[in-house]
Amino acid sequence: MIDAANPLRSAIYLVLVGNITDLASSSITVGEYIKANAGFPYVRLGDVSGSDESSDKTTDSQTVTITIECVDRDNENRRGSKQVDSVAGQVDTLLRVRTGSYPSVTGFTVVKVAKVGDTSFAVDVGGAIERRRELVYEYILDE
Repeated sequence: MIDAANPLRSAIYLVLVGNITDLASSSITVGEYIKANAGFPYVRLGDVSGSDESSDKTTDSQTVTITIECVDRDNENRRGSKQVDSVAGQVDTLLRVRTGSYPSVTGFTVVKVAKVGDTSFAVDVGGAIERRRELVYEYILDE
């Protein structure tokens, strides 16, 4: 059985890159590894984990969970919560579309997508406050 985690991560990246904007309608950085000098806000593709759902081995279904992190930093002109909420909303719209228009995952058919987590928090990073939202999605895929 082929592991669906990497093809799913690639598909999600292709869906998000160039399709998410900040509140000024500028495209933002999307990636697995965000450079230290990257601007804010950004979207980071986080942890991916999967499991084989086909205990009877009559189907090749897998459940894959991926964490998407939306990050902004407060500055003198704005507070990051509104920005992060906007970015997270765009991610959610792009990833939880209905059957028939799920992201195309090479070698797999997406059967179902569910958001299984959504956490907001702030982190002090050297005196600057970063606002973050972690969105967790569960994908069921057939090979």
